Amino acid sequence: MESASWEIRGDQLKRLLTMTILLFLALFLAPVAAIVLPTVFVTRAARRRSRAIVDRQLVLADSTNTLAIVGFVLAFFAAVPGVVCSHVSLAQLKRKPEQGWGLAVAGLWIGYSVIACGALFILNGVRAAVSG
Repeated sequence: MESASWEIRGDQLKRLLTMTILLFLALFLAPVAAIVLPTVFVTRAARRRSRAIVDRQLVLADSTNTLAIVGFVLAFFAAVPGVVCSHVSLAQLKRKPEQGWGLAVAGLWIGYSVIACGALFILNGVRAAVSG
């Protein structure tokens, strides 16, 4: 009976290290970036627009921007129209002091994430079809 060989060649080791690094980035750094970056960008944008701040709260109108809601909902089902609606909503929110900034930014993040995952899925399918 032959014993199993556990020897690793140089190219296999490089591939293993590359996959380990990519897995680390995907599992640990991506969630941190997904939480920290939107918070930083929204806070900076609110300060830049010099909105009225009373007791550390933004003073906004009671109404919520409709396109922000539409963009957020569409980002789950139809990513491209969701991203477009969210961008238009952000442009409107620059001119009007309405609520909905967080919904618009969340619609952008979710929409772009869905588009990126779809592109990776398609590229992986094309790669599989070409290779065999």
